[in-house]
Amino acid sequence: MADEVLPSTIIYPEAFLRSLPAGFDGVYDWSAWRAAIDTRGIAPMDIDANVELMNFFLQAETKDDGVTVPYGQQMALNAYARTGLVTILTIWGKTIPIRWQYQNWKRQSREFDERKPCSWLDGTTPDAQIFCFIRKWAYHHRALNNDFWRSIIQRWIFDHERPRGLPEAA
Repeated sequence: MADEVLPSTIIYPEAFLRSLPAGFDGVYDWSAWRAAIDTRGIAPMDIDANVELMNFFLQAETKDDGVTVPYGQQMALNAYARTGLVTILTIWGKTIPIRWQYQNWKRQSREFDERKPCSWLDGTTPDAQIFCFIRKWAYHHRALNNDFWRSIIQRWIFDHERPRGLPEAA
């Protein structure tokens, strides 16, 4: 990798080389995308982690401590979260998490829920807190999705597919 010339779309090459993604298999030159889209300075961005569970997504953006998420990237992350299907974790500290937060869209109030959960873990490491959050996220979405599909199947079986002439359940 050291001998390769990185494309100009990698804004911070030293940081990129310090934190190669899991399963790294090379660098794609996104220059053509930038040229094709560039009406407002829009450029492709990476997603540091993405997990799908029961049609819901958990995405993570990691930054070195003290680095803010760029405005355009934050706008894109907000748009993902507003779908109601994506929860965003922002983690500061590339090798050892120092602090973190999550962002989720609350449909009822039409606002973002941004906080650090698992306050009962205060005093523990950010790694433990992040683990707790991911575990709760996974449990919640498995349960939510199971209840959703169970209700769909029950309605389909009992309301729509009841053979004619069968008595109603007591």
